[in-house]
Amino acid sequence: MGTEVTAVSWAPDSRRVAYIEHHKVLAHTRSGDESWLLTRSLTGGPSQLILRDRRLAPADLCWTRDGRILFALRADTKNPRGDYGVHAIRIDAGSGKAEGDPVPVSNGLGWIGGLSVTADGKRLFLWRGNTLPQVFLSELDRSTHRMTTPRRLTLDENANQPASWLPDSKSILFLSDRHGVWKLFRQRIDETVAEVAVEGKN
Repeated sequence: MGTEVTAVSWAPDSRRVAYIEHHKVLAHTRSGDESWLLTRSLTGGPSQLILRDRRLAPADLCWTRDGRILFALRADTKNPRGDYGVHAIRIDAGSGKAEGDPVPVSNGLGWIGGLSVTADGKRLFLWRGNTLPQVFLSELDRSTHRMTTPRRLTLDENANQPASWLPDSKSILFLSDRHGVWKLFRQRIDETVAEVAVEGKN
């Protein structure tokens, strides 16, 4: 378990800062991870907790001139693709506390990697990604000492993360959330279907 600050945004008056603390729980999955949105005065004092939610993306923040903090929030934690929407919450300039609940601003497919608002606060810029990790194989060409062109081993559209080779060097282990929960799978490199090696928990 560990904690890291993953995003920072200055208040329009530069007297406070908003930031996200990402609390890691499990090394190979993010099912137990949690992110906190906080604000803090530059003169000191305690941080103000704005939001504590597993759906909060440990990505970018944007504090607008009209006193709102924009952030990315996952739409459905059971969807392995991880679609995120942009939400906003109004902040009291003096105390740094939230005024009301978050409200949706925009939604779409994929995760959000960056947020930016124009100086007049009227337009939002963001970039998205919707790719998931997959397992590829490549071989060493002994004559050229170069790797051959990789070929994809996992052919489904879920997240697949390689873990280890098996001792026979003909099968690999990988983590996948293809059934809505992370499991450890085993697959031969000459086959297209994997089998469950270790069941996960819901």
